[in-house]
Amino acid sequence: PFSSTIPSLSPSKHLTITSNVTQKLSINNVGISDVPIFDDGFVIVYTIDNFFDLNFTLNLTNSTNTKPTSDFQCLKLETISRFEDVSRLLKSRGYSIVGTFLELQLMGFLDHGGFSEDVMKWTVFAPVDEELVQFSGDFLSYFSLFMRHVVPCKVGWSDIEEMVNGTVVSNNVKGFSLEITRDENDEILMVNGVDIMFPDMYESEWLVIHGIRGVIALPENTEDQDTESIEEFPVEKVEAPDPESMEDFPAEKVEAPEREEF
Repeated sequence: PFSSTIPSLSPSKHLTITSNVTQKLSINNVGISDVPIFDDGFVIVYTIDNFFDLNFTLNLTNSTNTKPTSDFQCLKLETISRFEDVSRLLKSRGYSIVGTFLELQLMGFLDHGGFSEDVMKWTVFAPVDEELVQFSGDFLSYFSLFMRHVVPCKVGWSDIEEMVNGTVVSNNVKGFSLEITRDENDEILMVNGVDIMFPDMYESEWLVIHGIRGVIALPENTEDQDTESIEEFPVEKVEAPDPESMEDFPAEKVEAPEREEF
């Protein structure tokens, strides 16, 4: 009914039904599609005419319903996120875009049981904001852009320093890997040719962040990679979504003839 509220994931914020029975459905005065465009029994997606106003308030002066109610059985999520601390740190040091990407991960919310002992471990190579701003508005590339900077295991700076030049670290992007190399003077360590300039910027038991100078680009062709001297850093296998936007990525994975245990 009109003025009913719907909980949202934004702390202290909720959505409000602003349409009557005879009107087109609207929330926060934004039109909503009558039927969902996707419904698999777990996730339901509706189209909306515009973004919801963060500061929207409903004027009930001329309304007979002055007590908004909500009959929706929504789960109550904790406002604490696994990425809250690291996101705050990244934003304070010029890596706010990567910090925001981490904030958007819904898996980051905790239940009342707190952290699990077998929580997944991660490594993030974070480009500075100036390098990522060029991708603003390119929503279709966000998944690939973020995922190719993420490794599904914890690789600290001490691990990287000990790696043989050309060690490959696999990640979740189909047919794509990260290669750790050194410059000619053996002084600067790089990931896919991008300088690692702020190692161990953030570290916890399950997450480590390394600041890098630029964006890790997608390879033009992985078939031409030289595999003779490549060693592979062992990582835990994680299944990742395979969106249509990534179907053109080369699917062939570089096989390493030898493995070096760390």
